[in-house]
Amino acid sequence: MRVNFLVVCAMATTFALLPATVGAAGTVTVSVPDALSLDNRVVVTVPVTVVCDPLPDTPVSSSVSVSLTQAVGQEIAHASGQVSSFGSSFLVCDGVTANVVRVQVQASNIPFHGGPAVISAFASYSTGILFAPCCFSTTNSETGSTGLVAVRLQ
Repeated sequence: MRVNFLVVCAMATTFALLPATVGAAGTVTVSVPDALSLDNRVVVTVPVTVVCDPLPDTPVSSSVSVSLTQAVGQEIAHASGQVSSFGSSFLVCDGVTANVVRVQVQASNIPFHGGPAVISAFASYSTGILFAPCCFSTTNSETGSTGLVAVRLQ
């Protein structure tokens, strides 16, 4: 039994290391609201809405990331954050469900202030073939982003 498990893991590792030939690609629509709440001038929780198409095979990963910048005097305040999963997906990708993922970002250099800012959000979703509980090979993926969007911090 132990030998069979080792053979399966060795084969899974071999296949996982091979370059993935990504098959089907769907559409991912990503959006953020116009106004965002600022907590203590350093944290912003961004509700990112993601609608993604279904893909064949088993969900194996998903990710939503956010980057936020704002002019503060003569400087630029920056923040970024990400929510991700590996081995499964927190996104329901059926082409209809509006997944709202709350991504927290924290100012990395100087505090934010109420007023205009620029944000971008990115989402990805992948499916694949599972070889063992520990291993999979990605077969399909899709991504989408907002591009740069003007928002208001309040």
